[in-house]
Amino acid sequence: MTQREPTRSPSDQSGSRPGPPPSRRKRDISTPFMGKSSTVDVEWLESQITHPGSAVGLCNAEYQFKTCSIKETLPCTPTEDGLGTKSTKIVWLPLHEESKQIVHKYLTDITFLHHVVHGPSVWSLVDELYENLATKSPVKLGQVSLLLAILASTAFFWTERDMHRAVFPSVVKANDLSKRWMAASFEILEYSRFTCSESLEDVQALIIVAFLVANIVGLTSQARYLFSTAISVAWQLSLHLIDHKYNAELSIAHPNTVRAEIGRRVWWYLVATDW
Repeated sequence: MTQREPTRSPSDQSGSRPGPPPSRRKRDISTPFMGKSSTVDVEWLESQITHPGSAVGLCNAEYQFKTCSIKETLPCTPTEDGLGTKSTKIVWLPLHEESKQIVHKYLTDITFLHHVVHGPSVWSLVDELYENLATKSPVKLGQVSLLLAILASTAFFWTERDMHRAVFPSVVKANDLSKRWMAASFEILEYSRFTCSESLEDVQALIIVAFLVANIVGLTSQARYLFSTAISVAWQLSLHLIDHKYNAELSIAHPNTVRAEIGRRVWWYLVATDW
């Protein structure tokens, strides 16, 4: 797939950058996924999913987040900054309405497979993220990583029966974008860990992309690595201590809030999966 600049030249406009952290080697991805696991898929995933100590995991770029129509969506595009000392990668997200249609399919047809998100909270997250993008305000990395994971998962499971939604021009295009969004989610999740910006949304995103990887190539080392990373981040966020009687001094949600219940759901999903 040949990259091209959007017709409205959104790259000429400044995009949103990540907000501050909370207090507390690439291969070509133009080849679409096969109907079954293939050597190309396995090799691509091996090149994308890094392991501790890998030089691939060293973050040497900053990120900007911009929107454009799915018909013009680009992958993370490296652009050298003015000083030439550090590159800026632009992560292209669909337009707000396009994302809402994709999220609607996810919540209707896919979320029951792992059930680690809360529908109303996801809708609020999407609206908040796009409001920040529209005003060029700092965005939360966790919101971006979760949205990218949902986009990748939904596009992967897109079929001819979904074409009435008029989001993707073809199933093949959806399949191709699934791969691009998954690659972007890997980068943002890695960047989030690099900047100590981990959040509950990062854990949710890791679960979703781990399930997606397992559907593509099976329960390989890549899928297991993502699940173990999700467990590690969840532990760092003290999700296992939400109901502990001595957790008053921890930076976790109050046990009676929706966010705490989402945390419980995420933690026990990980526990059951890793049993």
